[in-house]
Amino acid sequence: MANTLQDPKVATALERMYAESQEQVAQLRDWRDELQRLSSASAQERADAFGAFYIPVTPDAGRLLYMLVRAAQPTTIVEFGMSFGISAIHLASAVHDNGAGGSSPPNSAPPKSALPGRHSPTSGWTI
Repeated sequence: MANTLQDPKVATALERMYAESQEQVAQLRDWRDELQRLSSASAQERADAFGAFYIPVTPDAGRLLYMLVRAAQPTTIVEFGMSFGISAIHLASAVHDNGAGGSSPPNSAPPKSALPGRHSPTSGWTI
């Protein structure tokens, strides 16, 4: 059974993205006062403040998403709230391996929505 997640391009892209997300953890530690202020902020203010930060699924959760999509065999995935594309790569890999359609982020807000394409491991995929 094909598993696109094991393709070197896909695996390398995911490794890079997870490494970038870990680098941001140190930045969040420096935001202690800002995080305290944001605890009482509106949802939009929190979204704006964290707009440049990864909020990824874990590698285990990504593999679970992949397996669930493989088992359910949908032809299209619509992901609401795509961040930088880690979960989208897992979802699109599964749809691709099922031999079906694509993945579409209908409501991604800038700047995150501009970045998944740079991480797209395979040209021609819609992520």
